[in-house]
Amino acid sequence: MTITALIAVYAAVLSTIGVAWQLYTWWERKRTKVEVRLFEDEDGEYPKELWELVVVQVTNHSSHDIWINHISLKATCEDRWLSFDWVVRWDGEKLPKPIAQGQQLEFARLAADIAMAVNTSSPVVARIRLGDNTIHDSRPTKIDPRC
Repeated sequence: MTITALIAVYAAVLSTIGVAWQLYTWWERKRTKVEVRLFEDEDGEYPKELWELVVVQVTNHSSHDIWINHISLKATCEDRWLSFDWVVRWDGEKLPKPIAQGQQLEFARLAADIAMAVNTSSPVVARIRLGDNTIHDSRPTKIDPRC
């Protein structure tokens, strides 16, 4: 094999790698990447027993805006998902709600309401449904509302 043939093979391999990389980065930019967290918090002005909150925090890591259409909860020991009327923390708006790229929103509900419907003796999972009908779950989290 001559040096010209070796250079041609080397160039073909590099160009194939370059095209594959371009396709991969295009696919990653297009894909929806969302982080969902579930945790307890409180409204600092009121006694914790009265105003303890369960919060679902959604962070948009995508390169495009997303719409959150639905949020539900499920205890890991149960089979059914339960829906609640979630409110955007700090501004009081309800779903559906857009989240711009790189932004995060927190949706809150009184912990006492959650404890009446969800078995909180086992970890709880939050699930969001986006406008494109994709589903994203949080990690199972132990919540202990004092109601």
